Amino acid sequence: MKRLTILGIAALVAALSSCATTRLPSMSEMLRDATGQDGRACVDTSDIDGYGVLENNVISIDGERDYYLATVSPGCDDDDLATSVDGDFDRDFGDDSDEICGESGDELDTDEGDCEIHQVFEFDDREEAFETFNDVMEVRERMGEE
Repeated sequence: MKRLTILGIAALVAALSSCATTRLPSMSEMLRDATGQDGRACVDTSDIDGYGVLENNVISIDGERDYYLATVSPGCDDDDLATSVDGDFDRDFGDDSDEICGESGDELDTDEGDCEIHQVFEFDDREEAFETFNDVMEVRERMGEE
């Protein structure tokens, strides 16, 4: 009996160890690595022309002069974000914000509660932002296959 318990614990430790080695980095980590930015960019809310939800809890924001990708903190669900974000800025971000910044505690209001904006990354244009996002998604996909 004692031998079975030891073998069971050893199997559990091995299983947990293998899980730990295959953990995918967060989108925030991967975007930081891909851009060299710290994720603390800010966008003036009066400059926002539009925004939408991509996958893996990433929000694209079309600014007047630049383009942004924002990540939300873990626990916010892609499906909830996609159905909750409706393009009404005051409803989605609250009407008391002058700017949205990474690492500042700004929140996105969803049907399931508030999702904290984790990090914000700034790009020269939409093409650069989406190219970076797609590159990161390809790397994530390859990492998930290993």
